[in-house]
Amino acid sequence: KALEKPAYTHLYAATYALIGHEKMVSQDSSHGMFSEKTLEMMPDLYHRIAYFEAIGRAEGGEYGILSCN
Repeated sequence: KALEKPAYTHLYAATYALIGHEKMVSQDSSHGMFSEKTLEMMPDLYHRIAYFEAIGRAEGGEYGILSCN
């Protein structure tokens, strides 16, 4: 019930971003949310969260600029 409250809706993005991070590092540790490569390409944390959230929600193995392939 707590997650249904507006104050906690940001946790969905964070959860999916963590899932996306895990998907990426399972393929290559340099593709993690806080890797040097990722920080150079996306220095803004909020952009990284949105990017990794999309990966977390996606199915398959191709995720854009930090491809797992």
